[in-house]
Amino acid sequence: MIKWLKSLDERPVLEVLEVVEYEKRLIVEARWTEKLKSDGAELFNQYVGANPSAEAIAKRRKRVVSEETRAKISAARRGKKLSVEHRARLSEAQRTSTRAAQHRADLNELNRGSKRSEEERRRIAEGTKRGWEKRRNHVNES
Repeated sequence: MIKWLKSLDERPVLEVLEVVEYEKRLIVEARWTEKLKSDGAELFNQYVGANPSAEAIAKRRKRVVSEETRAKISAARRGKKLSVEHRARLSEAQRTSTRAAQHRADLNELNRGSKRSEEERRRIAEGTKRGWEKRRNHVNES
């Protein structure tokens, strides 16, 4: 992104057009994007609003990676260990990531009333036991 900005002849103008509530930001951004584009403004937005269009999503999903390419990627990654700093950053990002309230509500509604099978409950229990065992071993090694 920085190289791209530096490659421009002129720096883009950034203006606050409207201050809105967080929940309404995407709708308002889409409205402003459509209005400014219809007025002939040169915008750098890749999508209308902050979300990609259905066509853009479909195009991205159509990308098929061959088995050969997958094998090459796998071979290149095999054996590489992440540094302690990298793992710490990933862990922090996972801990501090938040989902929008509406997203959480949608997931909650989706899962409400569903029952786990005995097989699924057994696998979860085994995985939890393995996780606790790893933690115990890690603490004992330190």
